[in-house]
Formats: sequence, structure tokens, C-alpha cells
Amino acid sequence: MLVLELSVLIWCYALVSGQTSGRVISFSHPESSLPLTSGLVQDAPSLPTSVIDLVTARNHGNFARFSSAAVLKGLSHTCDTFLTKLFRRADGACNNQDTRGQSLMPLARFMPPEYGDGVQSPRSSSVLSDTLALPSPRAVSRWVHRDLNATTQLSIFVMQWGQFMDHEMVSTPLPIEDTRGVIECCGPNGGPPLGNESSECLPIRFSPGDPNFQGTCTSFVRSQPFSDPDGNIILPRENINLITAFIDGSVVYGSTLERQDELRDSKKRYLLRTTEDDFPPDNGLEDCIKRDANDICFLAGDDRVNELPGLTLLHTVFLRYHNILARSLRRSSPFASDEFVFQQVRAIVGAVIQKILYSDWLPIVLGPNVRKQYKLDLEGGPTRHDPDKDPRIFTSFSTAVFRFGHTLIPRSLPISPSRRPLLRELFFKPFETRENLDTLADGLAQSLDFQDRSQPADRFLVAEVTGHLFENQEGERKGFDLAALNIQRGRDHGLPSYNTFREILGLGRLNSFRHPALGSAGYKLQQVYADVNDIDLFPGGMSEPVHDGGLVGETFSNLMAIQLNRLKFGDRFFFNNERKPFGFTRTQVRLIRRVSLSTVLCLTTNLHSIQTNVFRIPSRRNRRVPCSKLVRQHPGMKYFINYPYH
Repeated sequence: MLVLELSVLIWCYALVSGQTSGRVISFSHPESSLPLTSGLVQDAPSLPTSVIDLVTARNHGNFARFSSAAVLKGLSHTCDTFLTKLFRRADGACNNQDTRGQSLMPLARFMPPEYGDGVQSPRSSSVLSDTLALPSPRAVSRWVHRDLNATTQLSIFVMQWGQFMDHEMVSTPLPIEDTRGVIECCGPNGGPPLGNESSECLPIRFSPGDPNFQGTCTSFVRSQPFSDPDGNIILPRENINLITAFIDGSVVYGSTLERQDELRDSKKRYLLRTTEDDFPPDNGLEDCIKRDANDICFLAGDDRVNELPGLTLLHTVFLRYHNILARSLRRSSPFASDEFVFQQVRAIVGAVIQKILYSDWLPIVLGPNVRKQYKLDLEGGPTRHDPDKDPRIFTSFSTAVFRFGHTLIPRSLPISPSRRPLLRELFFKPFETRENLDTLADGLAQSLDFQDRSQPADRFLVAEVTGHLFENQEGERKGFDLAALNIQRGRDHGLPSYNTFREILGLGRLNSFRHPALGSAGYKLQQVYADVNDIDLFPGGMSEPVHDGGLVGETFSNLMAIQLNRLKFGDRFFFNNERKPFGFTRTQVRLIRRVSLSTVLCLTTNLHSIQTNVFRIPSRRNRRVPCSKLVRQHPGMKYFINYPYH
């Protein structure tokens, strides 16, 4: 019979007897500090101590109100406890100075916002004159971000993992009214605004005769602002992150206790709910495309699970991965409580996600010198948690920098060997993954055709997302332009100009469109912007040549590295942290570092073989190996039985 240590028995008893305050938390640990750019990085303003209006969305519907006073009062009574030192809470609280990184809190700022009126109206005019308007985001998209047929040696999983990780770190909600389809910012058939639109409208205007969109207007609603109990916006305007900032598996488990409970099996509480055919459960809503009554929209830790088949695939395999590990741990530890098994496996899954991000994916995106400068590699000894490192997501990171992945999106997806539908045909169709999971996983990995690979990381986006985004749901010529949305969202969120970011990073302001930093894009940018100081962060950053052998330019490399450094060292539960006194042992860390996305795919699908590094296409250096080999190498749960006590 398995003999658990006394402390584990006490914890199990507390879980069974309900003495854990009903709060779901989880495992891990972190550590180390980084000299940022000479003190230039600025934190977001302190949280107001009065009540604040926080918005949480369920599939972009059903909202709830919270107050900062209530949140902070609750935290003061729950953070300094034995249990919150052991496990992550579902909402990310009690990890880094109480609320930092917690869900339903405002995004942080790398530097102060730049609004037209100084506090909330979007930047709209050139630095040359208040009467000279900034270019239409649609015009910038057509000139700078046009489609260009190209290919790479990277699989589509590079793009898909990036989207999965974006949904792991940030989600900014739209106003309640807009999520219910009430706010319309343009006239009928894409006509100009009628003048009675909501003050939260910020429509994208463009010239007549656009080849992809009807009329001269695309609807756009500003992100939900931080506001007081009476609905008054707290100034300067800041935006909300609905989910936890930490790389904690919230994309799988949710960022609130309510969502986590909803995802768990009602009888075997150590498992996550699934359909009979082992897919995510039905969310009971109509927020995806269904052919008939047999189709369902999936429920997951993040509400965007149904957007693309590849994204739905990753949600499915990590759901299955949790249940495989949980069943194994239950067999190895039959006397542990369901809650203990669930939280333990949740910690392991979160650690595997961290490992894949930092060890496998990031070396492709950021060059070796950048990673070394910002201490992002996991080689060497354990890291050391820095409680002064703010892990909150920067508005610039979520609104521009991490959207670099939009340039990686391919025109089509290899759903099966005989089907490569264009992306415009695949949005919000989870049934495609449900019926083709194995062939889709194999197609994304094998990359047999040059089309079945990530596009190059440059300023070019495929027309499927700049002219046909969500068109299958909205109707022909009624879709969206993803590049234009990125630019407009940056203005909505008060992002300073591209040149301002270069200056604060110490890279130097550009004084000409002909500067080498803009490469071949300088001429194109000059056709739409009146002055080099007008350039928005997204088109400016994406126009730079790749830096240090990575996928992004120098500006985005530095901004991304600073953010990921803070998420690594500002996370008390980061898996590679030294144990003080809890966390993974060095043996457990070594075992976790053996797991790759290829391993997870082999464990959770019917694939027979896969390349060792699934982010790169198969080659002589990256040969396909039998899945049975990778499965055998996966660490057994017997090594994690009495974690975190050893």
C-alpha cells in the first residue's frame, strides 16, 4: 500500500472535509532577475482602492461585475495561507504581490499611453498637424501588409502554438452590448456611420471600390475600459485582461474557479469533462457554425476554442493529456483525494506548457543572443523567483508584438490528405476537428506540401485574413481585415507610435522612411503615413528585418523578451524554480523537460509517427520517429505521487 507522508494526508483530509475555502489553486514555482533597459520600463498605474468595474465574458456573452475593494479584501484573508503557498489559484491571485497577473485585472503599460486627448480618445492625427489625419488602417494594410506567396521550413504548428499561447496569456473583452450584437458602427451595407452610433464605436473607414469589402466602412468597437461602479471610465483609459497573465494552463482549465468547476467531471473530479468520443464538452451555446443538431460548440478553459481547427486540436489534445495523466496518477496513488490528483496533474500540464514554450518554440522565434540577454533559456540550474518582477501583460505586447504570428498564418489547412480548404471556409467550425483530428494533426506536422507550412515572419499577411476573416460567419464581403484590426486596436488601446517604442528601448528614433530598420517597407509606409513618427507599432515592428536569427525584428524581439522574462521570473510557481520549500524536484524538472509537443500529440491521437521537433518540418536532422518510442519516454506518474513533498 502506498504510504503518503503526514503532510500529504493532512492536505487530502482538508480537501475531503471542505477545509480549503472552496478555492481551486495549483502547483509550480519560479526565479531570477533581469536588468531591463536602464530603468526605462514603466509599470502600470497602481490599482484604485475604490470599487472598479471588471468584466468577465462567457463566450462573449453573460457578464458579471466585481469590485476591486471586494477582491482585495478577499485576498487579504486568503493569500497568506499554507494552501496558497502550495498551489496556484484558478484566478492567478496570490502569486505575485496579490493581484498582479490575476484575471479580471487591467493590462500593464510598458510606457504611458498616448491618446489623442491625453486620457482616452484614440490617436488620430499626424504629428505634423492636428488637422492631418492618420491613414486608414485598411489603407495601411493594403499597402504594407499585402499577400505574398512564400513558404518556410517551419510547420503550421509554429503559428498554431503561438495562437494557443496568446490565448493562454491575454483576452480583452468588448462592451456588453457589442457581444450581444447590439452595437453597429457603420450604416447599412457598409455605408458611412449615420451619426447615432455608440461613443464606443471606432469604425474603420476606407475608399469606395474595395475589392474585399462592401461600402466604405467596417464596424469596430473599442475594448471594454476599466470603469467605476457607475460605469464611468477611470482615466487614463486602461483595458481589462479577462484571464490570468501567467503561463499556468488557464487555456485548458480556465481563469476563474467557476469555469474550472464547470470543466471538471461531476463524478470523477480529478478528470476533465469530455464528450463520449473524447472531445471537449458542449458549451450549450450557438457561437460556432453547426450543420445540424449533432454538431456542438466546444467548452474549454478559453472561450476562443472554436475559432480554427488547429486551435481546437490543441485544446483537445491537452484536455486528453490531462485525463491520461490523471488516470495514471490515480492508479499510482489510489488513496489520494480527487482534488489532490486534479491539482497535481494541473501543475504538471502547466509545467509542460511552460517547457514547450520556452525550450522548444521560443528558440525559433527569438535569436540566441536575445534569449541570453533576457535569461529566457532553461538550460543550467534552477531559476529564482523575483517578487518584484511584474508579470502582468503589457498592452503593447498583446495588441501588437505577439500579433506577429498573424504573418505566419497559411492560406489553407491540411484537414485531410485530400482536403485543403481555404481558411475563409474554416472559421468557427469545430466539427472539422472532431471529424478529422488525426489527419489534421498529421497534416500540420508532416507539412508535405509547401502550402502546409507557416508563412514567413514578415510584414505580409495572406488575403484569407486581410480580406476574408470570419467571412463564412458574417457573409460574403462582410468579413474583416486582421491587419487593419491590429492597427485600429492599437490606436484604441492608446499605443504610442513605433518610433516612440524604439526610442525608449534605446534603439534610436528613425528620421527617415529610408532608414535600414524599415527595409523594403519604407517606401510603402511613406505612401500612407505623412511622417515617420506617425507609424503605428504593428506595421512598424513587422516591417523590420528579422533580428538575431529569430522570426521578428529588433523592436519586437526586445519587447517580447522583456514580457516573457517577466512571466518567467515573476511567476512564483514557474516549474524550473528552486524549491522554497515547495515545487518540483530537480528529478521531476528533468522528467518534465523530456516532454515535447510531439510527445503530447502521440499520447493523445492515433498518430503512428512524428518528427522529434514538431515545429520544424521533417528532415534528415529532424527525422520522424515512431510514436511508441516517444510514449515510452514519457515520465511515469509514480515519480510525482507525493509531489510537492519530498
